[in-house]
Amino acid sequence: MEAFTGGVSPTTTFINGVAVVQYPFKGGLTYVFYWNSSGTLSFLHGNKISGGVNSYSDKSITVGSSTVSNNSNNSPLAAALTSDGNIHVFYADNKASRLLTEIIYNPNTNTWSTGTLSTLQLLVHDESGIGASNEPILKVVFQSKGQSSSITEAWWDPSGPQWNSMVIS
Repeated sequence: MEAFTGGVSPTTTFINGVAVVQYPFKGGLTYVFYWNSSGTLSFLHGNKISGGVNSYSDKSITVGSSTVSNNSNNSPLAAALTSDGNIHVFYADNKASRLLTEIIYNPNTNTWSTGTLSTLQLLVHDESGIGASNEPILKVVFQSKGQSSSITEAWWDPSGPQWNSMVIS
């Protein structure tokens, strides 16, 4: 079995942000999101998890005409696949004081767009990771900046439609 590193080489410095999403349909199509060594959000996608011939391709993420970059490769990432087939990627934007940010991939149009989560102005603690889930609703959890002992949860309310948040601990 051959190893596949895609844009991550043995000399790549520590990468804090890695997230994975796998479609339960589409032949198990898998997306792996990561910050490359230049601080650009990138992803690998393909159908082979292990063994056989690798069919992954490596791409940078562009929203509109701008490549998503973060000034570093150590920002936490989380991703969730929603029932409409869209992939939501969440990260702490180091260019905006660690503002919790959302981008959305629509596989039907093969395009990325900016989500509305950042309108809540939620800040992620410097040492925090981010978790995401989509069952039964889309949720994101993280440690809040300025409140080191607090965990914040944000969730998408489709009846709004809008993001909501609350401190849960």
